[in-house]
Amino acid sequence: MSILDNLSFRQSKFIAGFVVFLSFTSVGALAKSSTDVSDTAKGKYDLGSYTALQAYEAGKLMRAQFKDSLARPYLKYSADKGNADAAYLYAMDVLSDSAGSNVSDLAKKYLIKSANGGQLNASYFLYKNGTWFRNATRLKYRNLYHDGSIELAAKKPGKASYDLYLYYKDLNDSKASYYLKKAQEYDYPSAILNASIKSYNDQNNPVINSLAIKNVEKIAKEGFIPAIRACVDYYENKNDFKTSLEWKEIALQHGDLMSLASLAKIYAGLVSSYKFVKPDLIKANAYLSMYIDNAGKNHFSYLYGMVEDLYSDVSEKMTKEQKSKAKLLVNKYKDKVVFYNYDTLWDI
Repeated sequence: MSILDNLSFRQSKFIAGFVVFLSFTSVGALAKSSTDVSDTAKGKYDLGSYTALQAYEAGKLMRAQFKDSLARPYLKYSADKGNADAAYLYAMDVLSDSAGSNVSDLAKKYLIKSANGGQLNASYFLYKNGTWFRNATRLKYRNLYHDGSIELAAKKPGKASYDLYLYYKDLNDSKASYYLKKAQEYDYPSAILNASIKSYNDQNNPVINSLAIKNVEKIAKEGFIPAIRACVDYYENKNDFKTSLEWKEIALQHGDLMSLASLAKIYAGLVSSYKFVKPDLIKANAYLSMYIDNAGKNHFSYLYGMVEDLYSDVSEKMTKEQKSKAKLLVNKYKDKVVFYNYDTLWDI
């Protein structure tokens, strides 16, 4: 029995948290074209009816869909209303505009605002990268991160243990190992994946120790996208492309935006290592359409252009009946899956 047969069609855990947000924005920000950046520059946003949390969730999702120019007004609005997570995401997004290791005054402002509001990632960043501070100030943020992680243990022991592992990994090897092990005992996904990595390849993707692949598969089946991606890479490196294809499909079911483009190319018959897969223009068209509908162009614009071109090429080869079936497939996912790109800033 295949992985897909064993895996129920479960959604990523975050989807439930977006139910209100999705209905709220159905005629709002997300209905705007990802290329419509002129209103962003002019600040034409009806944010007055958004709560800080709603604006944060909207901005977080749009940023993870490569729509940074649309996301920033929402994140800034939420940050200015006191949401520390939004302040951190806004600062890090602004920081991405900076050259090299420079941190702009605007990014500094919102990082400090976030850290002072209790956002542990912001405190960690300021401690590790706040070279413009006096040593005493950097020490303050180090202590904020440490003490905040200790307090977090009462509510989220797995995350707290992993945060403390990050804190100690450059300070005390034995304590770092202790907290990484504790985080694993709490089944914290990032800890399990981290402990399973034996090295990184040239693309900085994790190479999984074969003895730990079952642990990685377990958290992958629960919808942890970094683990799913690690499984794809693991089986591709083993030349087991049948199994890696199943994991790519699982990634799609859990909302991995990049898997849409990857699978579309496979079903269009364009990937040599997956030539055993029978071309399926219906799936290829549907996946390409979903990528175009969900992704923006602020990152990977070359990929967006490639997807548009491939969508046009595939559509020209399809019958009217095939196009109708592709649309039905799109609708099947539309109300069940939120597509986004999981990166290091998603799970904060």
